[in-house]
Amino acid sequence: MSTKEGKFKNLKLLFFMLSAFFLLTGITTITAAFGATVTGKVVKADGTTGVADVEVDFYDPAINASVGNVSTDTDGNFNITLADGDYNVSLYDMPSNVNEAPPVGMTISITGSTFTFKGGNGSSTPQTASPVTIKLKTGTRISGKVVKADGTTGVSNAWVDFYDRNANSTAGGIDADASGNFSIALADGDYNVNVSNIPSNVDEAPPAGMTISITGSTFSFKGGNGSSTPQTASPVTIKLKTGTRISGKVVKADGTTGVLNAWVDFYDPNANASAGGASTDASGNFSVVLPNGDYNVNLNIPSNVGEATPAGMTINVT
Repeated sequence: MSTKEGKFKNLKLLFFMLSAFFLLTGITTITAAFGATVTGKVVKADGTTGVADVEVDFYDPAINASVGNVSTDTDGNFNITLADGDYNVSLYDMPSNVNEAPPVGMTISITGSTFTFKGGNGSSTPQTASPVTIKLKTGTRISGKVVKADGTTGVSNAWVDFYDRNANSTAGGIDADASGNFSIALADGDYNVNVSNIPSNVDEAPPAGMTISITGSTFSFKGGNGSSTPQTASPVTIKLKTGTRISGKVVKADGTTGVLNAWVDFYDPNANASAGGASTDASGNFSVVLPNGDYNVNLNIPSNVGEATPAGMTINVT
């Protein structure tokens, strides 16, 4: 056998082995994903002390979904690779012993191997090279409990979100624990308070129009417990209201194809605030509980859908 014939037989054997591998594993295409690698550090307000175990999340508003998240290591460092796009950056799972708050309104824009990161270190000058810095702000810790309409039974896993009206961005959020308790540090400011992700077996709705104003170590929390008197000391109470469960589906113009990650919001014009909302699942389905009232229904559709939402939708719940 010649050397050439031997090489040819070896190539045929290699091709046969690779073909068998792809057939057995179900792999038909290998695609490499490219993007910019962003490294950074989350530090306390002193500018140097790293904060461990914080989740750094990158949210794509074009698809209404997170495109990646990473937890900081013991020194506060993180590393993530992201594809081209414009993302909102948020911090979650702040350790309970850190009474400081994340910056609000952080964004990052990525093009090829370059990026522009705004709002992380308190400077108006964007950060354009790794490692970036996310510097926390002095804050006030707010503790509380989400309870059912009976006033005592805790509601687990409800998401309590604090939305900064001035920055038009969330200032942070926290999951209630198994007993309905939550705790979060917030910087000075005025926030709308929203509760979502109520468990499906709890047919009760959050109060609409909750707000909290924080100045120094003091705060005023309105609308959480059904009383006109603000709550000014922790733990605060967020008391759900009896309601009616509304289920539905968001579909494309063809009338059948479900739309993933659409946000269905129910706005209470009397309270001038959202009464609740839900994100659609992979089939376009959603479910939410609303108290009695009249609501405007609004949709936030991922930009890649390329279709418009109906105007003037309303719902009356009695």
